Amino acid sequence: MTTSFAPRVIRQAALTSLLGLAAACVPETHGLSVVGGPRDAGSEAAAAPDVPAPDRPTTPGRPLTLAQELPFPEAEILELRYRADGMLVACTARQGVRVIDAREPGAFRPLPATRTQLGDVNHFRCSHVAVGASLAYATFRADVTQPSSLTAVDLSDPPSVVAAYRAPAGVAFDGVVTVGDRQLVAMRRDGLGVFTRAGDTFTPGPVLRGLTDATGLALDGSVLCVADGEGGLATVDARDPDALRLLGRVATGGIAQTVAVDPARHLAFVSAGSAGVVIVDVARPEAPALVGRVATGGTVGQIEVVDGRLYVATWRDVRGYDLSVPTRPLLFGVAHPDSAGQNARVAGVAARGDALAVANWNFLHAYQLQPDRAAPYLVGQTELVGLGRVAVGASATALVTIENLGRAPIAGLTARLADPAFSVTPESFRLEAGESAELRVGFRATTSAPVATTLRVGGDDPLANELRIELRANVPSLAVGDPAPAESAQLTDGTAWSLEGQRGHVVMLVYFTTW
Repeated sequence: MTTSFAPRVIRQAALTSLLGLAAACVPETHGLSVVGGPRDAGSEAAAAPDVPAPDRPTTPGRPLTLAQELPFPEAEILELRYRADGMLVACTARQGVRVIDAREPGAFRPLPATRTQLGDVNHFRCSHVAVGASLAYATFRADVTQPSSLTAVDLSDPPSVVAAYRAPAGVAFDGVVTVGDRQLVAMRRDGLGVFTRAGDTFTPGPVLRGLTDATGLALDGSVLCVADGEGGLATVDARDPDALRLLGRVATGGIAQTVAVDPARHLAFVSAGSAGVVIVDVARPEAPALVGRVATGGTVGQIEVVDGRLYVATWRDVRGYDLSVPTRPLLFGVAHPDSAGQNARVAGVAARGDALAVANWNFLHAYQLQPDRAAPYLVGQTELVGLGRVAVGASATALVTIENLGRAPIAGLTARLADPAFSVTPESFRLEAGESAELRVGFRATTSAPVATTLRVGGDDPLANELRIELRANVPSLAVGDPAPAESAQLTDGTAWSLEGQRGHVVMLVYFTTW
């Protein structure tokens, strides 16, 4: 006999609640707990701490200073590329390819909006872009509004789309690079495509198969480095674009998504999900070797390697690393764009000399590198901590981990809460450069209604940023053991689906958006 039970929630996971759950499950401690000394941000095998050597200049001051903030309303900037002459090309999800005169740091000037209409189609979407002397080649990976596409954009003033090709149904275009007159396009599970511009369209050529999930592309001379999803980093012989040949691959320990190269040292830097940024030696492309990694603690977008420095866009901020020892990058500075009315969505970064351009969704920020300066920088394990449902008169606690990623200590740190129903221990402390600590947050319920407040952590040092972490309790939500809500959907094949129809089965529901 089969017994059928009503659907119930047996496990609940969201990105922020998982972090809060992990913190809440730590055994109870009292006061401040320093959980890490100076952090090694390089190879797991490296013994040297991630702190500046004694002879490194450490003049007080922010290593990355904001020179300009330029609004791009409703643009959604995803990627940035400098051209050799200092012009900056932005790949946006809402305005296609935009061009900015960035030859003078701090005096960026956007060119008129790109003419995205070609024939009957408005090519206003861009996911990745490759930049040449007079043309940019942009790909769009597809969503519910448009299929995947490859476009050529004339970068003159005003810029305009001059050629376009729409991918066959079911094919997704991702990263793009240019080799001679060919455009190489990562096509996810369909491999690596070769395209040649022909008037106002493109002619598809050979396709290299044998890849797992090709997304990001970067050239090291004639060797193409491919971020290949679960397949790690793959290397491809691109000397003859019409006869591409897979050379080798290496596991990255996470899902490889984007890649940048240091051609002088034949190193590839790969964003690999939970593995952070993985460093791969591709000097022997037939046998690429993992030689280090950088823990990033966030979602990695674009990676840039310029003049011996590594820049990583982590959605919350941009982090700069010194590559004097390339297999053990040393964090030297963090830029955290703070735009009015805009949460941090830092996806793109590009560098030219000591000038840094940072894309924060609908804003473009210009930073100037001051390599002789050192400053503290606070980051939190999460931006939101949930303490669950708490009955009136009962209490709940959670541990919150914070870290000083900067190159200078922070004295006189204080943790503050405005709501007396919440508490934090300790209220004052100090963090050395590279040190992390745990704060215990408590909540005693005086009502069953939802309660929210902000934990603010800051220091006396004017160079220190203020860290803000949102705290929530008794927020209406599902809990383990609750009856599952009624859910129904139309599947991609047109058939109807309902959670009620899964009675008696274990079902995992995943909620996501198409971008």
